[in-house]
Amino acid sequence: MILQAKKSARRTKRIWLVMVLLTLALSARAQPAVQNENKPISEEGLLMLLEQRIPSGALIRAIERRGVSFQLTSVSEQEFSDAGQYLGSNGLKFLLTTVRGNFRPPANRPYRLTYRLLEGHAIDLLMDRKIGRQWDRVLGARYFIVQNEVLKTLTELVNTFSDEFSGDKFFREDRTPRTSRRLASQYKIQNKRMFVGSSGNLPGGQPSTILSADKVLPLVNLLNDSKEEWRFQAFRSRRSDLFSFWKFASRRDLEMFPSTPLQEFYLFITKNYFPRDFGSVLLDFHEQFGCDEGFDWSGYFFGPLLRLNVAILENVSGEPMNVGRFIIEENHSDRLRTRQEISVALQSRQSEKEYLFSPGILKSGESIVIPIELSLLSEELAGVSDEGKRAIPPTGYADLLRRVTANGGIKATGTGYPTISAETLQRLMLGGNKRKVSAGNEYLYGPSVRVESIEINKVGYLIRQFDPSRLLITSGTDEEVMEEIGSCPYVYTYSAPEKAWLSEGVILYGFNSKLKESTDELVLERFNGKLIIVEKDPEDSFIDMAYIKALTSEGREIILKPKNTNLLYADNQYLKLKQGGQVIVDFEIPSGLTAKRYSLVASGYYLPYGNEIHKPFNGSSRRQLTRKAKPRGSSKH
Repeated sequence: MILQAKKSARRTKRIWLVMVLLTLALSARAQPAVQNENKPISEEGLLMLLEQRIPSGALIRAIERRGVSFQLTSVSEQEFSDAGQYLGSNGLKFLLTTVRGNFRPPANRPYRLTYRLLEGHAIDLLMDRKIGRQWDRVLGARYFIVQNEVLKTLTELVNTFSDEFSGDKFFREDRTPRTSRRLASQYKIQNKRMFVGSSGNLPGGQPSTILSADKVLPLVNLLNDSKEEWRFQAFRSRRSDLFSFWKFASRRDLEMFPSTPLQEFYLFITKNYFPRDFGSVLLDFHEQFGCDEGFDWSGYFFGPLLRLNVAILENVSGEPMNVGRFIIEENHSDRLRTRQEISVALQSRQSEKEYLFSPGILKSGESIVIPIELSLLSEELAGVSDEGKRAIPPTGYADLLRRVTANGGIKATGTGYPTISAETLQRLMLGGNKRKVSAGNEYLYGPSVRVESIEINKVGYLIRQFDPSRLLITSGTDEEVMEEIGSCPYVYTYSAPEKAWLSEGVILYGFNSKLKESTDELVLERFNGKLIIVEKDPEDSFIDMAYIKALTSEGREIILKPKNTNLLYADNQYLKLKQGGQVIVDFEIPSGLTAKRYSLVASGYYLPYGNEIHKPFNGSSRRQLTRKAKPRGSSKH
């Protein structure tokens, strides 16, 4: 009996010691345990427990009861694996799975993260701190730019390859004014120099350099070289025909063009590597009018313009926000590389913890701009203009060839130019028709950054990754119009004025496996007590829990529960949707409730078919889907 009593006492002592260590590790070190006993476990707290070799069962029970205040990253997973080797491989695997499934963020996410693509003079205006609410209300006038290697590289390019601004206004591709004409006028008066690498040096921002007459001759001679892969296109105007010849440019071709800031920019960024599809050379044979009437040649070089991709972190709460560590991967390069090469390089890099924002506190309404990468993409391989002209189809080439043969070939009025024979023209016509013309690759220049995670108010959030196919990618509680991104369930609400179910966007973005199961939030533009969740993409969605957060005008937050009992609790009783499936979810609304904002909160995940990478449905924006989209069968409701 005495021996059994001693064994029992030792067992009790071990249990007591484990509980003491567990309580101390979970108590935020310097604070009493009572104040933190119900708070989620921090990353540092869990790491301390592993260093104290707390048994697996106690760890799992603590995580399931309290949850964790972080999402698992590649860095934290490695740290936990190193510190928790005593658990064994199966114990570690179970621990990591438990951590992934018990992330408990605050009810209101205080930040919003948006990826933006800055083109043309937007780069100059950003760096000159002239981007304000008239240009882009997302940035406003209160933002901080992270001084990383991407920005340093861009700054060097801007300082080296700029020219005097000569425009009358600033505009984007959709011609929507973003700044006043007054700023453009001010820049002209000040002889302000602007970066040609992002805006070109011709009106309208065309990335073209024009050849002088003496420089055109060597290129025209190349038309007779059968080794050169020229393409051919013809246009017919009222008075004459226009012949256009173009090919992918070589560095030798680029060196023929006059020395301008833009030409020097292209030569600089291609000094270590000149991709075959980087740019194109265009030769036009056309009739000239006026004092120099006759037929002549013109030459142009068309290259890609540089664009800056940035991540914008905004404080959308009403209080100051603590910005802690970022988990990032960086790739350093001094030459042009394809996006695929950069992606492989970033994946091979070890993730690092960095404090990108040294002040630490971001006030309400302020933003942090993180330069991500510098990209170049030729949207047009050659600037063949058909304005006022009608393209001659290949079926009309036979008649065109007869006329050229009758004229003895293609002859310029001036002396010194070679004659392009009908046989050469026929070869170019046939060769151009046989080869399929495709757009050039996108190339990245210099350093690149990938943000994996960010710590906000001591809560670690995984970041939705940059998608180069979208100009705008938004995550968090985005109340603005956003572009649809990635595969995941779509949400629709009913609009009484339009008598239609309209798209609100997507939910559970990026949770594309059971291990990535988590909770997501989507701010709704409208809500009348019910919504439809639709699975459009080739995948199965598993929704564990869903509810509506209603924010009243008095600032109170009211939770509206679903009538579907499968969605009441996060209990692994999933509502499953296959591709093409949909479900109507009704919610209980208290009598007399008036709210100024509704948000859908849901937890779950989805599984893509065949582990394929799928593009978003139609690539449509939320605005486009809101105007037109109706889920299947919506006319019944």
